[in-house]
Amino acid sequence: MSKRLYIVSFISLLLSLYSCERRPLIDRSEEILVRVEMSVNTIVNVATQIYNEHVVVPKVEPELICVLFYDPMSHRQVMQTFLNTISKDEKGNYVISGNVKIQPGVYDMLCYNFDTSATLVRNDYSWKAIEAYTEEVTDNKHVDVLTRGIAGRITHIPDHLLVARKKGLRIDASSETIVIKTSASSIIQSYYVQLRLKNAQYVSTASAILTGLAPSNRLGENEVDSLSSSGVFFTMRPSRDKHQKAGEDDVLCAVFNTFGKLPNHKSQLKILLNGITANGKPIQEIIDMDEVFKTELAIKNHWLLLDQVIEVPQPDGEDDGGSEGGGDSSGGGFNPEVNDWEEERGEITI
Repeated sequence: MSKRLYIVSFISLLLSLYSCERRPLIDRSEEILVRVEMSVNTIVNVATQIYNEHVVVPKVEPELICVLFYDPMSHRQVMQTFLNTISKDEKGNYVISGNVKIQPGVYDMLCYNFDTSATLVRNDYSWKAIEAYTEEVTDNKHVDVLTRGIAGRITHIPDHLLVARKKGLRIDASSETIVIKTSASSIIQSYYVQLRLKNAQYVSTASAILTGLAPSNRLGENEVDSLSSSGVFFTMRPSRDKHQKAGEDDVLCAVFNTFGKLPNHKSQLKILLNGITANGKPIQEIIDMDEVFKTELAIKNHWLLLDQVIEVPQPDGEDDGGSEGGGDSSGGGFNPEVNDWEEERGEITI
């Protein structure tokens, strides 16, 4: 390549990069110092009254917040910054804050926590397009079995994403620091699901997929994608329900997160139980969930309490009653003691 052609190509590249720049040049002398303070609301949408006291509802205290400013007319992003100063306000609420310099004007501001592993954010260039979503589950043999006959994507359970919005925010020229206070709440819903299980000692693992759920959320307007549905994959665990009478209190349960239940899409819970059974095959159950989501407990408390009983057939030579009378519960099966919840607390995502 000749030297002249090289120079022309280099200039063309610079011009193309400049033309792709979406943010206007800023005169730094005109910028205003703004302090953004975002308080974090406690996550309570499993229910303020927990059905199973062994389900731990952790505090959500993010360490990094992404702050985006948008042009309210074009909806295009004009600035991005991050907050990482952690403190408590006068009421003891968890607050994360930071300073940013920005030109005077009117903006739409969006804040969300930037430290989630499962919940991802894309298309942040536009208030209308910015979207939270989760990746599809791949390379999981239980998912492969459960998804047979199911259309649509099966995704990981989303982490709670705390979002705060302020539309039409006016920032006037000032010689003093302007303080913007906002409060964030999660766009993710948490549910507790439970059904009864007989002969739980013969089961080693339990996996589940719940379908008919929203696959994503457009953060700007807090709108879920209702055109296409997806399912979430999660593990179910043994426990006991003190509300059931003795001998019938063994249950299979889980806490899962979702962007939301879609009312116009059919919802099913598919469960796969592996362990020691009479025929040596895993047990699969399919339960329609649409009516369960309409119950008062589901709407008010996010409790999905199912009447179904899954009965695991006893292996040949085993007597009912577990280790007593010939049954041995030490062979990798569930031992549905409430202490199991305490051992698994670090793995329950709410």
